[in-house]
Amino acid sequence: MDRCRLSLGILVILSLLLTTGCSSLQFHRVQLSSKDVNKRKEAVVSLSLMRSKAKKASEDLIPLILHESDPEVRRLAIEAIGNLKPKITRELSDALMIASNDEDVHIRRAAVISAEQFDFFPYTIIALIQKRLGDSDQMVRELAMSAFEKIGKLGVHSLIRALPRATPEMRVTIITTLGRLGEDASTALVKLKEVQSKDSDERVREAASQAVRVITQLTAVD
Repeated sequence: MDRCRLSLGILVILSLLLTTGCSSLQFHRVQLSSKDVNKRKEAVVSLSLMRSKAKKASEDLIPLILHESDPEVRRLAIEAIGNLKPKITRELSDALMIASNDEDVHIRRAAVISAEQFDFFPYTIIALIQKRLGDSDQMVRELAMSAFEKIGKLGVHSLIRALPRATPEMRVTIITTLGRLGEDASTALVKLKEVQSKDSDERVREAASQAVRVITQLTAVD
């Protein structure tokens, strides 16, 4: 009898916890549309902290990414997407792409930070990060390079394809990124050697030489 009562008690507690969690999630989702900016901010932060448990809320964050008037709430909503790691839909990738092109540098930084958090990188997300390699803000460029280090081999082809259309500054950034990828960028060696000998910009040629040395050494070690 005591065991039955104990088991029943555990079930009741678990039921209450699940109910509370669902109620909390629903409450914060409702608060996202509040007229009070502080309530919207609190709701976004709370959902972000819930991480994977609040994946369903990602669809409610998209309107904030696109239309929120308060820059901080918008930034937090973008970063929250990275914490929730929802399925990447067309609507979500479009919203992040728009955010990555925003005039506000903090919004662009948040978009790259969020995009980097996913475990799966479809072409749309890789394209978003690749474009930011030419950003006017150094931190955005650094964040994009860091993201490509996480993407690894999957992003090498996109980086190589971007070289011919890139400005000298962006070519340096792309080549530096390939160098940081090390042996994962071994398939880029032919293109890098071509750039090393033929590019019109000395800075680009030097960056290519450095990348070739690093990748060749790491490949030789293996």
